[in-house]
Amino acid sequence: MGTDERGQAVATLRGTGPPPESGPLVTGVADYLEGRAERIAGRLTGDEAPPMLRIGGLTYPAAPFNGWYLNTEIGARNLADADRYDLLPVVAARMGLDTSSPRTMWKDRALLELMTAVQHSFDRSGVTMADHHTESERFLQHVSREAAAGRPCPADWSWIVPPVSGGLTAVYHRYYDAPEPGTTPGFLEPPAA
Repeated sequence: MGTDERGQAVATLRGTGPPPESGPLVTGVADYLEGRAERIAGRLTGDEAPPMLRIGGLTYPAAPFNGWYLNTEIGARNLADADRYDLLPVVAARMGLDTSSPRTMWKDRALLELMTAVQHSFDRSGVTMADHHTESERFLQHVSREAAAGRPCPADWSWIVPPVSGGLTAVYHRYYDAPEPGTTPGFLEPPAA
């Protein structure tokens, strides 16, 4: 995609340019996101202070943290949250949705299209991006293995259940062992700066 085309895609998404001549909105959003997938993936190990790892009375201040950055974090949080990029009204307008009332479900429809565009963008760029349905199934497999070994699997429900389609995932329909702060080995929050 050339500079002029990219500028047009951004203008279309932002509502400052004409709508695309043809094709679904997902293409326009994917074009807007094209090239950003690699940069987003590169930031996953970025500038955040890592948590400290405490094992056997020793604290390791530079211990790596392993986690999943899912499509929902980008589409349903970073791009959609009102206090972040707030793109749902923009996407809804470009889709021609009736935004006069929450009862029209315009936010749900725009969010699903935005999530589809995010996943499509990563797939098209050749960058693997985990999805919330697959990772929910994997997490429950992990919980089952831990239970079979006689170990608890502490988890915060609000971090396990995805911010979109939560009720469609099996992780929604159960409770988890409560995390116990101070349990070691374990990760600790870094000291305040």
